[in-house]
Amino acid sequence: MGTLERELQKIHDAGIGVSITSLWDGGVDMRLLREGGAVAEEGSVEEIAAVLPWLRRTIKKCFPNADYEPAYENADGKLQAELQKVYDSEINIEIS
Repeated sequence: MGTLERELQKIHDAGIGVSITSLWDGGVDMRLLREGGAVAEEGSVEEIAAVLPWLRRTIKKCFPNADYEPAYENADGKLQAELQKVYDSEINIEIS
């Protein structure tokens, strides 16, 4: 519990859309999306490890009644490691 991939699944299950764009020279841009695709909040962080804390904080702010209970453990996991490798290789990606 607490891995980025599991948290993304929990967010999806709560009906919240997420878009994560990794720009190798500009950090990581994120969007939370409401049903229908309207942007609820946008933000950016400088490193992959800061993605999950941003998501948790912003979901609490923008979706206070969502059926999403974050795990308060670290985000170490396969997805975070793979995203970090892609970021380090200077490849731009987007996950929605």
